[in-house]
Amino acid sequence: MSDSLAVKGHAHLGSHKYNKLVKFGAVYDLLATSLLMLPFLVAPILGVIMQLDSAMGFNSTFKPLDSTSLFLICLGACYVTIWGVFRFLNPSYQVGRLDAILRFTVAIIQIICVGMGATPILLGITAVLITLGLVQWFMAENLSE
Repeated sequence: MSDSLAVKGHAHLGSHKYNKLVKFGAVYDLLATSLLMLPFLVAPILGVIMQLDSAMGFNSTFKPLDSTSLFLICLGACYVTIWGVFRFLNPSYQVGRLDAILRFTVAIIQIICVGMGATPILLGITAVLITLGLVQWFMAENLSE
């Protein structure tokens, strides 16, 4: 995949730093999400989140994990994992921009879900998503000028 920064005549150093940022975000997502692709690991991971929620005094309500929810969790994790591998192997200005938009979208969904009663622990993930998204977006803006 060609990098539009090179086409626009920007210095290779800026493009290299941006690509490293895109790869960093990909590695974060792979570490945070890939285990959720495996149905037999979802319940134990949710159990850890429930324990953290309780220990932090949030006492959020968790519904039993049904087969449809399990499928949707694994499906989402598959997409995030494949997207992460793609970004790691093909970091570029365009991919970073798309990833920033996706991060903002997921952050909005997380905020809505917390407002509907999901564990506030999600807001920690939201903070990471927004931070990475803003850095990717504004670093791309600076490179595209």
